[in-house]
Amino acid sequence: MLAFFISPHGMGHAARACAVMEALLKRRPHTHFHVFTRVPRAFFSASLPRKAFTYHPLQSDVGLIQRTPLEADLSATRHALAHLYPPSLRTLERLRPVLRHCCAILCDISPLGIAAAHHAGHPAVLIENFTWDWIYRHYNDGYSPLRVYADMLAPLFEQTDLHIQTEPVCQPHPQVDLTVPLVARRPRKHRAETRAALGVPAQALVLLISLGEPLAPQPVAQVLTRYPDLHLLIPGGEHLPPHPRLHTPPREACYHPDLMHASDYLLAKAGYSTLAEAGHAGLPFAYLARPRFPESAILERFIHQHLGGISIPLEAWR
Repeated sequence: MLAFFISPHGMGHAARACAVMEALLKRRPHTHFHVFTRVPRAFFSASLPRKAFTYHPLQSDVGLIQRTPLEADLSATRHALAHLYPPSLRTLERLRPVLRHCCAILCDISPLGIAAAHHAGHPAVLIENFTWDWIYRHYNDGYSPLRVYADMLAPLFEQTDLHIQTEPVCQPHPQVDLTVPLVARRPRKHRAETRAALGVPAQALVLLISLGEPLAPQPVAQVLTRYPDLHLLIPGGEHLPPHPRLHTPPREACYHPDLMHASDYLLAKAGYSTLAEAGHAGLPFAYLARPRFPESAILERFIHQHLGGISIPLEAWR
């Protein structure tokens, strides 16, 4: 039995954690996971066998509070960090009854999980391509309060028993135990099967748009008009006016790796799980640059070197 503490900052950490759990289940099918996070239970239900995990709703991390999917709210982040760190003895004691049945605690990239592992006397495994102390130190232009938490969390990240970094790595660690290539969930269905379920013709060119926010009808209509042979696949786009070449499956019904493998192009934020799943699908994509997020430069360089893609400035998109 294993525990997994997963950052709820976006869905990328949860997607990578699911890929890790998938791989472990393939080798040890009877493994059971206790999942601690605020990422919705439905996300894990879409990726893992129902009996493979027990879900525990827990504020397992803060990361960065987002004002929009592309902008961080540093003030709200500081307030949220103040409520969670340093971890209280009460919080750690409340976790102990479940954790005592686990043989190790995996963390992506929750410092609380590392603290809970040590409090329960179990090994802590850290899986990351960046840690929050590295992120917070980049926000030093007049907003020093985040540096306090960088200094607080850095020692926790050093207290792991097994440290795994996943490419593209933002800050290579000199004592890392293992560095691995892109970690991504695998598709479950063949391309033709997914397309048939979506009502997409087998030979059509498909652009998958995955930005994490509702799209306005006008730019979607402009794309459909400008490219008469292109089909658009927009999860969660049910609010958009219907069109024969527009496919809008409910977001909660979508398994993203299947959509990736059913598409020809991708328009998305440059986030880790999107990059990893696009890489496994061999999918070139246009991405929205997030210059204020420290990870972005490393991800964008990896995209250009290994995947092929173009950057769309945030101002141009808006």
